[in-house]
Order: sequence, then C-alpha cells, then structure tokens
Amino acid sequence: MGKSAFTCAAARRGFVRFVVALGLATGAAWSQEVYARPPDVAAAGAEAEAGDATEATDATRAADRIALQEWQLEFGIALEAHLRRQAARGDARDLLGAALLMPVVEGWRNVDDPAAAPASAASGDWFRAAGAVQPRDPLVAWLQASGCRPHWPDCDPAKALAFLLETAGDDMTVQLMAVADAVRRNDTAAVDAHLHAAAAASRHWLPQSELAHLWAGQAGDVHAPSMTSEVADALGRLYGLNRPAAAADAYGVPVVAVWAALPWPAYAPLTRLCDAATPSPATRRDDCVRVMARLAGSPVMADALIGTLRSVRLAGDGADAPAWRERLRRLVWLQESATRLLSVQSAAPLPADYFERFLREGEMAALEDVLRANGLPAQPPAGWLPDDPRLRGLVVEGHEPANPS
Repeated sequence: MGKSAFTCAAARRGFVRFVVALGLATGAAWSQEVYARPPDVAAAGAEAEAGDATEATDATRAADRIALQEWQLEFGIALEAHLRRQAARGDARDLLGAALLMPVVEGWRNVDDPAAAPASAASGDWFRAAGAVQPRDPLVAWLQASGCRPHWPDCDPAKALAFLLETAGDDMTVQLMAVADAVRRNDTAAVDAHLHAAAAASRHWLPQSELAHLWAGQAGDVHAPSMTSEVADALGRLYGLNRPAAAADAYGVPVVAVWAALPWPAYAPLTRLCDAATPSPATRRDDCVRVMARLAGSPVMADALIGTLRSVRLAGDGADAPAWRERLRRLVWLQESATRLLSVQSAAPLPADYFERFLREGEMAALEDVLRANGLPAQPPAGWLPDDPRLRGLVVEGHEPANPS
C-alpha cells in the first residue's frame, strides 16, 4: 500500500469505504500521512454531489457545505477536548490512546488560530508521559518495540522488546516480534529459539484489539455537536456511507483509520521461515504449524489470512488438509464479498453500528455483519470457489497452480 493512499482517498467520495477496507489488506502503512486532514468539504463536496439530483440549487449546496464545515470544526473542538480530558487522567493507556488520536485533530482545527499549538507536540508529550508511568504498561512497550515515530521522544525499540520478553515471554505476539528482530540481526540460533518459544507460548496477545476496545469505550465521552438532517446527508455523501451519517461515524472514521495504521507484526520474516516449499528442520516446521494455526484464529483479517494460507500449504496432503482448505474457502468468501460491498462503486449502505462493532468485537465480526446486512450469508454457498486462480488452486488442491492464468 502506497504511503499516500490514505491522503488521496481522503479527497474522494469513497473516503470511509477506503478506511474500512484498510483492514482487508495484508498490511498497513505506518506513516504520518495516515493523519491526513479530513476530506476538504469545499473540494470534495462538488465531486461527492456530482451525481445528486439537479433540483437542489447552487445556493442550497453551498449552504450545506458551509454547515458541514462548521459542524466538522465544532466536532474537532469536541474531540480535542475529549482527548485532553483523557490524557489528564494520567493513566498510561489513556495517555497512549490520546497520543495516537491527537494528530487527527489537526485536520479539524481552525488553521487561522495562532494560539493552536501543533497537535504533534501534545501527541509526543503524552506518549513520553505514557512511557514514564510505572509500573510500565506492556501496550505502550509494544508500540515502542514496533517502531518509534519522529515526534515520540525517549522511544527505544530494543529496550522495549527486552522489557516485553522479560515480563511477557510466554506470549506468542512478543516472541514473534523477537523472531523478526533476530532475523534482522541475522542470528539464526535466536530465530529458532524465539520461534519455538512462540509455538509453545501459553498466550496470544492482541494489542491492536486492546487499543480498539479502549477507543470504543470512550466513544460516548466525546460531546459531539448536534447534527441537522442536512449535515447528516452531506457527511453521509462525503464519506460514501450510502446513508445519512451520525456523530458515531465522525468518531469512527479517524479511529479505524488510526487502528489500521498501527504497527503490524513483521510477518514477512515469519512466512519465509515457514515456507512449505523450503526444506527446513522438522522442529522448525512443527513450530510453524502451531504458530500459523493460532494466527488463523485471529479476529484481524490480515492475521487470519496469513495464518490460514500458510496452514494450507503446510498441511500438504495430510489429514488436516481438507479442513484447512475449507477454512480458507470461507475466509476468502468473506474477504471478497466484503471488499465488493465496501468498494467505492458499491451502493450498499454501511451498517449504522459498523464502527462500534469493529472496535468492540473485531474486524471479522464487523465484516460478517456487512454481509448479513446486505442479504449475503457469512458462509459461502456450496461449491463456491475464489475467482483468483491461485487461491482457487489452494482451496481445491492445496497448492497454487504452476501457471495461473
């Protein structure tokens, strides 16, 4: 995914559909550009309304755009006030959640206000404060170990990973971070040791889900301004909801966007280690089988896809192969169907509780709800196969065709 993808999409009608489809990808960019300004109403409004009925006068459309701009400015003020209240509580997770969301506020601020300090300054201060809270919070350490942003001071990934290994060495997520670090250092012995520890881990921590739950629990604390029907309609068109928007959508869009841009596990080294086509020690293969099976059960689509695809390959023609192929068929059905319904071209309305369900119950549950809301079953019909010949080959035969067409 290109680093400017979010920025470009933010100026189009399909802004929200791009955001909610981010989780369908197998990775996400961890870049400053995820904090792009919300869609510029004056510029994007004309495009969003290009297909509207022509009965509305130019004056009415201009008035709607002004009303929407004013509402967004008021919402930005409310969101910033909420984040400052949250950070003032001094809890490590409150500080972390506020630090991650604060740069979003920049896009809703009155840029002509000389008293407005850069949002990145507050974000960095809060992140530093979150890291200083004792006892040290593993969620803060996870974000530090995953990579430090330019405006995050006192952020040491190596020390954070060492802390996590010391305090949560029985967790698969932590051990897989150590696998990626060992691959980077070209330490083969450490690679196999941490992979074995990941396979034997008693827990599988989902830090992305913990952050999502934190933000979901605080949604009601944002004192959003009331929304007229005109503003709701305009925001719904601008965000590509195919329905009137609500204040929950204005909160959900940036939160899910930030969630999708969180540091994702470095799965590339892991998948190379667990490539069924590459001869490897029997102990490594056994560890890969266990790790991938646990990843396949993740509520995050990217994790589930990686774990399931690799499990199909590792299963080969073994006794578990049919079950893994069927599991892949069901997962691809969900991904392909949801991608189609969430595309910019789709006329399907986004469920009213999509963002809340995404944050509280996970991405997979939210996507299943999208299918049901549009009359599609969460499970594929009998005989259904993926359009992609490579995926079809994996489902039918357990391996990709030699020459996919």
